[in-house]
Amino acid sequence: MGMAAGKTVVSERWVPTYTGLKFHILDPRARDVRIEDIATQLSRIARFNGGTSLAYSVAQHSVHVAELCPSLAALLHDAAEAYIGDCVLPLKDELPRFRQIENKILDAVRIAFHLRPGAFDDPAIKLADETMLATEWRDIVAVKDIERELPAPVGWKVEPWPPIKAYLAFKARFRELNG
Repeated sequence: MGMAAGKTVVSERWVPTYTGLKFHILDPRARDVRIEDIATQLSRIARFNGGTSLAYSVAQHSVHVAELCPSLAALLHDAAEAYIGDCVLPLKDELPRFRQIENKILDAVRIAFHLRPGAFDDPAIKLADETMLATEWRDIVAVKDIERELPAPVGWKVEPWPPIKAYLAFKARFRELNG
């Protein structure tokens, strides 16, 4: 918003994006969704709140999900996190309003990239997401006991990428899936 009497004024209704937009998290607009913001910001956000053996980004996770389920919706299934962060599941379960906001942002993402209604609810995406969760848990999370049943992990090992590699892989996969 700018300076007022020598003080910086920050809005509580929007967040800044990498490309310099004001993204309104309570009133998300498809016209404000940019793949550059999503790729950049997800490549800098850590899965599991950073509680992994090495830094592992949401962008890399998304690329792997889209390898298991090759669709643009699979790649973008966590795109809302580019704007509101990766809220850990135990906290998210306690915050129903957070889930509503997340879903509104995903709807703006869906519209921006011309995905069909319900695209993010595809059971194949859920299976790929949970398969990657099982794989990540096996390979990069120190605590090995988990309190829910997950599918079998994939046959390869997750090797965390640096942010630039995650960004480039995300953008490349986007180009492949978006034509």
